Amino acid sequence: MKYPVVKLMTAAMISAASLSAMASSNLLTGPQLTLGNVSSAQTLLSINSNPAAAQLVLNKKKSFRWSYVSGFALGVEFADIDNVLDEYNLLSDELDDIESFGGATEDDIVDIADQFNGFLTGLGDEPVLMFDAEVHAPGFPLVFRSELLKGVVSLDVLGSVSAGGRIIGDSIEAQLGDGGDFEASTNTALSVFYGTFASATLGYSHDFGNPFSALDDAQKLHLDRLKGRLLVGGSLNVYKATIAAQLEGLVVESDGDDDDDEAIDSILDISEANEADSTSIGLDLGVLWVAEHYQLGMTWRNINEPEFDFPDPSSNCAVRTGSDLANCELAMALETSRGIEFRDTFTMASQISVEAAMTSSNKHWVLASGFDLNEVESLSGNESQWLSASASYYSDSYWVPSARLGYRKNLVGSELSLAGVGLTLFGGVTLDLAVALESIDIGGDEDDEGELDEGDSVPRAAYLSLGFEHKF
Repeated sequence: MKYPVVKLMTAAMISAASLSAMASSNLLTGPQLTLGNVSSAQTLLSINSNPAAAQLVLNKKKSFRWSYVSGFALGVEFADIDNVLDEYNLLSDELDDIESFGGATEDDIVDIADQFNGFLTGLGDEPVLMFDAEVHAPGFPLVFRSELLKGVVSLDVLGSVSAGGRIIGDSIEAQLGDGGDFEASTNTALSVFYGTFASATLGYSHDFGNPFSALDDAQKLHLDRLKGRLLVGGSLNVYKATIAAQLEGLVVESDGDDDDDEAIDSILDISEANEADSTSIGLDLGVLWVAEHYQLGMTWRNINEPEFDFPDPSSNCAVRTGSDLANCELAMALETSRGIEFRDTFTMASQISVEAAMTSSNKHWVLASGFDLNEVESLSGNESQWLSASASYYSDSYWVPSARLGYRKNLVGSELSLAGVGLTLFGGVTLDLAVALESIDIGGDEDDEGELDEGDSVPRAAYLSLGFEHKF
């Protein structure tokens, strides 16, 4: 029996994308996909990295700037688990071979358990597959200068969707069936989540000029030698989230398309108990010191740590019916047998990031770097703390493209390394691609000893972003 794990996960991703795809995800979009979380005058999306950058992205001679369609992005990531789906299919084939001989003995099931229990119980720590997508509403981000407020106001409306699935493995046991034959029984399950976010952001940035020039003791500390301007900003983010979590048992004792269809129908039939809607507000603050040939910055995101409801598939089993009840009982069994803890909330944890950039005398060449000072957890449960470095060339011509190269490294969690490349064409069309330097093996074939070879090697992650901005 080849159980369609990939088919189930893909169906869940399509279901998530078919919902109104809305807001805040960890996926970087536009040129930020290559540059990392650093501020750049060349893209309006810098206000998502640092709210103080609203002053940076708006030329002093201009009163407003906008995007046509900014930062549409897609991303797929695989966990660091080689041939996990192929190994599961190998288990299915072994069970099919037993069934094809007209039944199984207890010893047959024990032999299968000895071969695959280590593999199954080693699963469940992280998602096997994750999908992210994000898009800003047409015309956003938008920044404009306010004489009344003595600063630059920024507005943004965006939507995002995140989805993922993991296999929670459990040991195989022999169970006596109705016909007197033994069957393989396991609580192994597919856990799928998908969430959509809608967010609206109102930001403000003020240019304080050079505050050190007014200090009486500036000479003592040599602060008067600093030439630049201090930009300070903040943003208020309103989030509307819909998060769904579903658990589906991966049966091992039957075969056929009917089982496949029933499993897909079950995992897409989200009950009210497995879906949660919530609204929250987040606050970000940022600061930038912009000098002639360098800039330094710091951002404090999610200061108040907004929290969202996350449905627990093991809760309120008494009010559930049908397959929903069976899956709830399965979740409770996994909590007991594997010590799995299903969350009931998701928190956008507070995070502080720093950035630095150096600019050539003609302003065309830029070296930049960003670093998260602490780790946070994403909707998928993965931890992240990114270090980024980039080199960019910015063109003043509509006909000569701007170009950028970047490198990002997650220091925790997935520990992915991403290499990115991006172009800006005709002054405002941005195209960026990032690919993981790490790979996983898929499509392994069984050898004579029943083991899988390495199969094909593919990158663990790939991200693509396309946008259209108003020229600076």
